[in-house]
Amino acid sequence: MRVTKEMQAYRIHDLFNATEEQKGKTLKEFLLEKISERRTPSSVEEELVTRLPIFDNEDNERITQKAIESAQKAGIEIKGVIDEEISAIITRGDPEFEKELRALGLVNFQKEMQLEFYQKAKPLLDLSRRYEFPARYEAITPAQILGVKAACIEQFTYGRSLSYASMFYHMMRHLANLNGSESPEEIEYLARKAVSGRRILELGCGPGFFLYVLKQLGAYVTGVDKNESFREQTAKAGLNVICGDAKNLQDLVSGKQDIVISKDFLSLAVTRDDAGPIMEASFRAMKPGAIALHQIEYSKMPEEKYFAMIDEAGKKGADAEKIKRNFSELPPEQRDMLLRKNIFNISPAHIEQIGYKLITGFKHDLQEFLTLTMVKPR
Repeated sequence: MRVTKEMQAYRIHDLFNATEEQKGKTLKEFLLEKISERRTPSSVEEELVTRLPIFDNEDNERITQKAIESAQKAGIEIKGVIDEEISAIITRGDPEFEKELRALGLVNFQKEMQLEFYQKAKPLLDLSRRYEFPARYEAITPAQILGVKAACIEQFTYGRSLSYASMFYHMMRHLANLNGSESPEEIEYLARKAVSGRRILELGCGPGFFLYVLKQLGAYVTGVDKNESFREQTAKAGLNVICGDAKNLQDLVSGKQDIVISKDFLSLAVTRDDAGPIMEASFRAMKPGAIALHQIEYSKMPEEKYFAMIDEAGKKGADAEKIKRNFSELPPEQRDMLLRKNIFNISPAHIEQIGYKLITGFKHDLQEFLTLTMVKPR
């Protein structure tokens, strides 16, 4: 089915009703504000989606089961999509459930659209496969996290270039208008149009998989990474990657950037004390109107998996027993922080204090990343 501009407009209308109706702003006022910021419809959709409730698998199962039971009571058999008519029947007299069901439907549509985009963009991302190689565990510079070295509790490896699929998707949502029905050829055309001639900086770029793809699409790319062992790989790919500390971007990068990105860079590999100076340095490196897009791993792992990772690190020379002992002696909130893997300790207020305008953030996607998108006001 071809998604038209009118259908996208209906989606924005539904999303607005699901997220904004209590805030005293009309849809017209909301959209006029976004148009004045030169935002694409896709970017507006992305912002509204991040304001929906976060549903985990349990929530999904609970709401779906309740929908099936409510439908059966109304004499309806659900065989496929719960459309508006069925939704109205099974939620009649239960406004709270109606809100949940509608919001879950909107979230699931977003996930389906994202998955479809991944599949169609795969040939583009495969461009970087020829430069793929695993990062060496020993090459990682340890960071002190709550008295424990991060390099001892993480497996630092670079997977296939498709691990950047989510980053590419969110970038395109903000730089071009995705309606969800683009063919692979249309995605490539939109991507070239969106990034061609733009300066793009990646923090913690590693061997430069994603930068290589963006360069092939016409962007002027620069990467910053502390790990010198990537130099040979990035040179082979013809990439401009600088070895240095992201807190000193003004000394490393010439020219103002149109886009600054990072994937899992502001997670455990960067300490809380580093995050603020890095965000400030990034802001200074951006042009007015430029966007910054950071993905931060946030998934919470079970303690058993955490200890299994420590045991694996022990095989590579880490003192596994000491790390386990340190973990058990931490206060509960610090143990939880380590299991959640995200210690990006900057609030939206702090981000705006630096000068950024936060567009979207603190919402999970299919790969369990927080997607934080900011703009430097014109």
